Amino acid sequence: MSNVQFLALDVSLSCTGLAVMSMTDENKFVLHSKNSIVVPQKKNKTRFDRKYDIYLLFKYYLDQYKDVLKFAVFENYAFGAKGQLLDLAEVSALYKLALTEVAIPFDVLPPKSSKLIVAGHGGASKQDVARALPNFLVNYADFDFNSLDETDAIANGIAYSLKMIQEIAK
Repeated sequence: MSNVQFLALDVSLSCTGLAVMSMTDENKFVLHSKNSIVVPQKKNKTRFDRKYDIYLLFKYYLDQYKDVLKFAVFENYAFGAKGQLLDLAEVSALYKLALTEVAIPFDVLPPKSSKLIVAGHGGASKQDVARALPNFLVNYADFDFNSLDETDAIANGIAYSLKMIQEIAK
């Protein structure tokens, strides 16, 4: 299974974490690439202009991996979240549009699933999740992480994969 590469995302308006990963036959994971998409809000641009810039950066990143990616996974919306939920939904829709344009299927992971599966409890902090990643990633030490959004993206990929293995085993 280690040759199946997939994209895991942790979507945010301020910083979206991206991780290209694969799973080993021992149910461990290999991180092939990770990145962050950060587009600050500028006074002379509308909120949609910022979202469009995020979309263009994602398309650029996706273009580098579209030939090897088999699927993508997002954490689904936490509807109890405070803040700009509609803006987050619009950005997520643009990510999904970009994936659809290059025929990469995607799925969503229930909110807090990655925290529960990777860190052991649904209320885990981003730091707790990051600290748990060496238990799952065989090449964790090969990377320096720029944000907790990158580590959350990796956790989303791990949780989704392990959850799918459980579903298949049923």
